[in-house]
Amino acid sequence: MVHTGNDRNLFIKNDCSYAAAHGIEMTFSFGNRYFANRLVGNAICGVWNGYSQETLFADNEFAENGDMGYGLERGGINIDSTRANQIVRNKFHDNECGVHFWWAPLDKLKGWAAANVKDWGGNLIAGNEFANDRVGLHFRDRARSRWATTGSRMSAG
Repeated sequence: MVHTGNDRNLFIKNDCSYAAAHGIEMTFSFGNRYFANRLVGNAICGVWNGYSQETLFADNEFAENGDMGYGLERGGINIDSTRANQIVRNKFHDNECGVHFWWAPLDKLKGWAAANVKDWGGNLIAGNEFANDRVGLHFRDRARSRWATTGSRMSAG
């Protein structure tokens, strides 16, 4: 594998709120871990993780993100063309969208993505709380991915 991104970073108990675009942007990366962070009121999204893989999000708060987003890029966690992520025990509330994944066709990838992306499988979303998000989970082109959701609670106002 080529892996030349922002790999294996650890974020614990940071407040990444009120950014003009993304609270955290960590694209083209492997193995990042986010624990107990606060991502509130970010204009486009709390986390933008395009093409990132093997990422763990656990025990974070995502609230009121995405009100300045455009198109479908908006909300708590946005990841384009991804695999092997775990999103567990997070709290999502009042976002334009809680979690949004989408996938490009593998045969259309170029550069870093073509060298590092081999499949779209293995995403897990489990044990999260979603409250008053406009959209809780949004999967575009999901036929290109294998994913599982389990044990999450969703509620509206």
